[in-house]
Formats: sequence, structure tokens, C-alpha cells
Amino acid sequence: MNTIYLNKAHYPVYTLGYGRRAVIWFQGCTLGCRGCVSKDTWHFDQNKRIDISLIITWLHSCMGRGCDGLTLTGGEPFQQPSALLTLITAARQYALEKQQTIDILCYTGYSGQTVSARHPTILDEIDVLIPEPYQQDKPGQHPLSGSQNQPIVCRSKLAKKRYNQLTLPHTLQASYQAGHLYLTGVPKQGQLQEITDQLAEQGIRFKETSWQ
Repeated sequence: MNTIYLNKAHYPVYTLGYGRRAVIWFQGCTLGCRGCVSKDTWHFDQNKRIDISLIITWLHSCMGRGCDGLTLTGGEPFQQPSALLTLITAARQYALEKQQTIDILCYTGYSGQTVSARHPTILDEIDVLIPEPYQQDKPGQHPLSGSQNQPIVCRSKLAKKRYNQLTLPHTLQASYQAGHLYLTGVPKQGQLQEITDQLAEQGIRFKETSWQ
């Protein structure tokens, strides 16, 4: 059985790339960047290991409903290279069969040089790579970058067309499911604490958060 450690998957998402996107968060990351807002994705939790065919079925369903692209994040996608390549291949094949235009965007805490050296086959299938470890003391200026050292690397004509002057309507997108509030996107520095404080003033307090 081909498996993936999966944290979550959402659709549609408008804050992590061009247009309306399917977003998959990998579970598991050993890099441990200080100030990471996704600490809930660090542990390789066996309870979150699933058959990858299940998430592919979900992805194809999203693509059949007007999906513009796929964003892969985490966690660290390149610490599960087999699963990462399987997902990208499944998306590409479906798009080809349906004559659908999508872009694939991938976040990684590794450098672009490291990814190129270790995983050239996977890199060749990615339209937009956002590499480098998050640096808490260097807040990002681009809506897709958590810190200034994380470039938006456009690797295809489609990526350059869509991302060279990309503007996003919002930094964060909120959704509520089964007692959980999900804030999807790249928060500005201090933004999550501001939201937490504002909700607390209204008597709403989180039992736990993914970033603390």
C-alpha cells in the first residue's frame, strides 16, 4: 500500500496560490523552524498515515469542480518524496485527460539547491517552488512568503503568467469544521496573536492552537 502522512486537505482555498486551489498539508517535518505556525504538522503521527489513493480521489474531485491549481505544504513535502511525486503525477495525468490547466505550487524548508540535487524529477513537475527555512526575524513582504529569504521561484511559463504580479484578496481564509477553526494562508507577523486577543475580548478562547 502506498501511503502518506497527511495532516489535512482543504478546497477551495484562495490564499495559497493563484485562483481556487486544492491544498494538501503533509504531516511530518524534522526541520523545526523557530516561530513556525504549523507545529501541529511536525510529528510523524502514525494515526495520520493513510492510503494515498484516498487523497488522490479527493484531489480528482476538487479538480472536477473548477480547481485552478494544487498547493503542497506541511509539514515538509520533500520528507515524503514518494508520496509527493505520486500526488503530483496524479494531478498532472488528470489535468491532461480533462484538458485542464493547473499549476502546482510547493513549499519546502529546504534550499532550492538541495531540492534540485536530491529530487530533480519531482522539481521538474513543479510550477512554483517556495524554498528555504522560515526565519522568524525576517518577516516576508510577499503574501505567499513567511519570511524574506523565501523566494517565489516560477519554473514554467504558466507560473510566470500567474505569479509575477499576483495579488491575493486576503492574507488568511477562515473556515469552521467540527469544532475547529482553520485559518489558511501565510499570516503576517503577529497576526495570529491579534486574532486570538480579539476573540478573547469577545469571550472566545482557544483550547489549543497549532502555532504554540
